[in-house]
Amino acid sequence: MVDRLAWRESLDSVEISLIPANKVHLIWPQVGPLIEKALAITPGRWGSGDIFIQSSEGHQGLWVIMKQDEVIASFTTRIYDVPQARVCSVEWVGGDQMELWADEAVDIIEDYAKACACNKVEGHGRMGWSKLMKKHGWKFLAISHEKDV
Repeated sequence: MVDRLAWRESLDSVEISLIPANKVHLIWPQVGPLIEKALAITPGRWGSGDIFIQSSEGHQGLWVIMKQDEVIASFTTRIYDVPQARVCSVEWVGGDQMELWADEAVDIIEDYAKACACNKVEGHGRMGWSKLMKKHGWKFLAISHEKDV
């Protein structure tokens, strides 16, 4: 696995960093509300406290996007194995000023996936992400439906 302390990329206008699991508690007050917005899309599955625990225990990577000293966005990744692939999954994305960081974040996620020996990357989210992902060579796979029972 890639050393979480070392994964940091500075761009002209923003900095994208993977927060070490033992430091998540320091940034969570700024990040939690952004993640909560993403969680609202699929209510009744995950709470922000669940993501905090998953990130603090190293089960999900918590990424932070900063512009100067302000957190403007955040996302999580999870590495998992299936019989024929190792996958880097982008789980939750929340924030603002997407035009400043989205393209760079996709490139960083792909580089991170390769560094973690993944042979696939995937993302879950609203249909609005499709245009950006297609531009980066990602393909649409499926749509999900849900009903409470």
